[in-house]
Amino acid sequence: MTSALLNSPLLTIPGAIGSITASQITPRLYLTDILVAGNWAALGHLGITHVVSVVEIAPIIPGSISHLHICIADLPICNIEKHFPETSEFIYKALSQENTKVLVHCLGGLSRSASVVCAYLIAAKGCTAEEAIDYVHSCRRVTHPNAGFRKQLEDYAASYGLSDSVDANIGAAPAASSLASGLTGKLTGGLSSRLPGAKLLGTGSIRQMVKDSVTGVIAGNKDVVAVARTKALGPDWAGSASIVTHTYPGPNGTVNVDAKVVVQPEAVA
Repeated sequence: MTSALLNSPLLTIPGAIGSITASQITPRLYLTDILVAGNWAALGHLGITHVVSVVEIAPIIPGSISHLHICIADLPICNIEKHFPETSEFIYKALSQENTKVLVHCLGGLSRSASVVCAYLIAAKGCTAEEAIDYVHSCRRVTHPNAGFRKQLEDYAASYGLSDSVDANIGAAPAASSLASGLTGKLTGGLSSRLPGAKLLGTGSIRQMVKDSVTGVIAGNKDVVAVARTKALGPDWAGSASIVTHTYPGPNGTVNVDAKVVVQPEAVA
């Protein structure tokens, strides 16, 4: 490489991009996509010491970084739950050390890696599946574990005695749903006549991700996210944890929360 290229300011761009596109879930745990994970400058900029790749073909990671590769496709029929104990233990042990930072990624940082991060929050922090999914989504709005992975997260949480609230979708405002539908319509309607295959943007998982991103901002279950944030940013789960069992509207726009305490059957080790 010539000296001109070595001194080019363009070489500093990847590191700066990484600090923006890597979503911070806890102070030392990040969720991102394969572009950042494969960018050595970005990894150095973030101070990453451990990487979990949840993708078919993993990027090349510097030898100084501990690397766990889980080869799995982003399909509802894939068994991602069988990997949760290994990934949760890897993240837990890494964060138990001082001066470490963990980065978890898949292809787009939407489904597979988000599911792995949620599983860690369940096992190490005592979050329910609902709490983990909602909290991760609040940190990274594009996350959207597929339906099969969501069910497996529920089963994984249930193995720890953590059952989701039966009122997971309470309080969803019709206006938010209408706004989301209108927004996705505006995003995709004008493209269908100009771009090949653009109609795909208005259907299926892509449309749902856009809709969820909007409704998550406008009408998210804020009480569940608040409980989950307290757990995620607090000490590791050791002994017992509170879970939301019921939420219902209170006076003057408030939300009442019922919770119960469950005892952790087996700590992550």
